[in-house]
Amino acid sequence: MGLKVRITRMFPYDGEHTKAFVGAKVQISGRVFGYNELTLVKKKEGNGLFLGLPSRPGRQEGEYHDICYMDPNTRKDIEKVAIAEYEKKIKESAQVPTEDNQGTREERRKVKR
Repeated sequence: MGLKVRITRMFPYDGEHTKAFVGAKVQISGRVFGYNELTLVKKKEGNGLFLGLPSRPGRQEGEYHDICYMDPNTRKDIEKVAIAEYEKKIKESAQVPTEDNQGTREERRKVKR
C-alpha cells in the first residue's frame, strides 16, 4: 500500500530561516498519523527548503532533539507535498489584488525597492 500525504495546515511565514508552519496527515495501511508543528526551513547551503520536525532543547547549548520520528522516505514524501503546497500558496498570495487597486503584492514590492 502506498503512502498518502495531505497537508492540513500551511501558514507561510517570512522569517530569516523558517518559511512556513505545516500540519500534515499521513495515511498508510489504513492508519492515519497526524504531524503538527512541522516547519519548512530555508537550507543554509544553496537554494531550497527542507522539512523540519518539532524539537525540544537538549542539555547542551545548541543541541535539539526531535519530538517525533519518521523514516527518511516518509519525511521526503511529506516534504515534497509540503513544498508544492507552499509554492502554490506563495504564488496565489502574489497574485491577489490589493485593496487599494495598486497591483499585486509582488508588483508593489518591486515599486518599493
